[in-house]
Amino acid sequence: IANNLIGFQTDGTGDGGNATGVSIFNSPNNLLQYNLIGNSASNGVTIGGSASSGNLLQYNLIGQGRIGSVPAPNQNAGVNLLFGAHDNTVGATLTGVAGGNTITNNVGPGVWVSTSGGNGNRVLANAIRTNGSGSAGVDIDLAAPGPSGNQPSNPGIGPNRLQNYPNLTSAVRAPDGSGTIEIIATLHSALNRSYRIDVYRHPSCDLQFPARGEASIYLGQGLLQTDANGLGSAQFTVPYPAGAGLGKVSATATSSLGDTSEIGTCIDVVDGMLPDLLIDGFEDP
Repeated sequence: IANNLIGFQTDGTGDGGNATGVSIFNSPNNLLQYNLIGNSASNGVTIGGSASSGNLLQYNLIGQGRIGSVPAPNQNAGVNLLFGAHDNTVGATLTGVAGGNTITNNVGPGVWVSTSGGNGNRVLANAIRTNGSGSAGVDIDLAAPGPSGNQPSNPGIGPNRLQNYPNLTSAVRAPDGSGTIEIIATLHSALNRSYRIDVYRHPSCDLQFPARGEASIYLGQGLLQTDANGLGSAQFTVPYPAGAGLGKVSATATSSLGDTSEIGTCIDVVDGMLPDLLIDGFEDP
């Protein structure tokens, strides 16, 4: 399903909404690319049923019109995975960085792996922002709408195995103008497992839940390895837009099994400090 106007008039802006924009039920290996999907009375895209796996959503605009970023909110989630749907991909593949969707303005969560959803649903490298205006949803949401706390024992029993999100402890912009920030992330999750940590930028934290971020601008990724106690930390750099303000960053964790977490804690980007210069053994005044 590619290059369609779904829920729009032929100009790509006028309202021609459906009950649901696209519904995939008990159907595997469908490809949705380059569609405009908006103005639905329910979800923009629904993926449901235990036979729904291997579906790939890339390069779609969900909740937005073609011209001038005109809002076209879907009245529930932008993308909703439910009734056992598993091992689907919204955005980039587990090892890729291309394919992100823009998912915005929706009344419910941006991407919602709801209470009945299955495992292994990857949500990677998208631009997800300004969702949840009529619900407690966050941009990437597991189980009931609204932020869920990390589990003391992870993986858990629930959608995407209730994958814990990473906590960012530092985000420092390089002082040399190289256009990067250095990230330090920690995670408590499964024992001896590798995780992909995807970092996102937004000018502010989530307006409803200020401890959480918005997955507005995808910056890049790093890898984190947990130990025999399920604890891990990673320090890595990601690109940062030249000339951009400091803003906020947050991140998700995606396990090697393909489970993506909710969008995690929101912290400030700060400027790094240049080292003091020494001239002839004395500090330069």
